[in-house]
Amino acid sequence: MATNSTSIEASQPASVYVREATRASHERVGSAQGARWLAGGQLAKEEYAHYLVLLWHVYDELERSLAAHANDPVIRPVYVPAIFSRADHVAADIGFLLNTATAEGAWRAHPMVAGILAAPPQVLIEYTARIKYLCAEHPRLLVAHAYARYLGDLSGGQIIRKNVAKAYGLDREDGDGLQLYAFRALNRDAPASANEVKVLKEFWRERLDGAVGGDVELKVALAEESKLAFVLNEGLLSTLKGPAYECVYVPGRGAYNIVRGGASSNKSVKTLVVLASIIGAAGLAHYLYGGGRGQ
Repeated sequence: MATNSTSIEASQPASVYVREATRASHERVGSAQGARWLAGGQLAKEEYAHYLVLLWHVYDELERSLAAHANDPVIRPVYVPAIFSRADHVAADIGFLLNTATAEGAWRAHPMVAGILAAPPQVLIEYTARIKYLCAEHPRLLVAHAYARYLGDLSGGQIIRKNVAKAYGLDREDGDGLQLYAFRALNRDAPASANEVKVLKEFWRERLDGAVGGDVELKVALAEESKLAFVLNEGLLSTLKGPAYECVYVPGRGAYNIVRGGASSNKSVKTLVVLASIIGAAGLAHYLYGGGRGQ
């Protein structure tokens, strides 16, 4: 039986249901400018660090909220902080990229970081406010935000890792500056290999499926909250300032042109939120949040 809000069969496992519910939105934002800059390693190094600072605030809020409800029967199966939590990893990357890694937390005093704390982008305010609201009122829907971020880091994030390493001259062996994309293997105390990253994705999906079971109402709620999570993540990308020059593919020529860039992504948070409220679907680029089966 299909639900009233979607043609997707409600009998599908939760991970499949949520993935299918957000599939169209992947295509809609597949050419998002901020996503291209990030995935292609085209951002200036400090701009990439700026993006990581935004992500740190999101992860910090999300993971503290998940910890507060760690015993909830829906959250408990997917809450495995030793493997999936990212806040400390992102903080390490920020410190390394801003050359403040010698003292723990010193990156917070960096002028760029202080500027964000003094005047955070509206989308960051809205993102963290949403997580706080869910923590207080609907904690099980925090799982949708974990879905959007963790499976994204395990999927397209692994491609971003390669391009970021090349762009900023980072050593992929020691992992400095690339901790966001580094996960511990499931069954051994060592970094996960490419195959083990796939195992982690399947592990998380299976845990989600078991936690939600046949609760159709919860599946629908998680799918809708996942769409909002993707909108908010796209909003973070919309704040990015692009490279001075950008490679743009020219259809029909089979070649790239170098064009002058430097502008910020032209999607405003207001536009994203309004669009989401109208069509009820949004998401990050499939390149960022897809990979193989998608999320």
